[in-house]
Amino acid sequence: MNVTVDNREFGAWTGQVRAVATAHYFIAAAHLSLVFFVRTLWNKSIDLAIDFARSLPDAGVIDYSVLRDEFAKLDYFAYIFMALICVFTVLIALNGWYLARGSASARVGAIVIGVLLLTAFPIGTIVGAWFIYVLIQREVAQGFNTIRGKPRGGGAPPVQHR
Repeated sequence: MNVTVDNREFGAWTGQVRAVATAHYFIAAAHLSLVFFVRTLWNKSIDLAIDFARSLPDAGVIDYSVLRDEFAKLDYFAYIFMALICVFTVLIALNGWYLARGSASARVGAIVIGVLLLTAFPIGTIVGAWFIYVLIQREVAQGFNTIRGKPRGGGAPPVQHR
């Protein structure tokens, strides 16, 4: 059964690709929750480090405001890390949106995201391998390169032999 989306016809593999696109949205949501978790964890870890320093035998000699200021300098790294996660999250969500609409370039982007996810052991490895498995199948690749049954391309027309 073929499905038509935005004047493009897709075959039975469409369900698998839509599942991959939906997984992109879940990954984006997980990244956003990671941003909030990192910020909370960062603040808690600073407080725990200062509390630990106060519990040491020579704690009376340490100026804790200086210690907190030193930790505050490291805040920039936490903000940079969170900003990178947010940028990656937006790219993943956009890729999933375009993938659901059948964009051929989104297929390539999803394969790249799948390769990057392979490093996030154990769940990211499984999800990344699944992305790659679904998107490199021959019928999926052919489906993304076809508009209404006609090959898509920007090059010269094929040579006709007599």
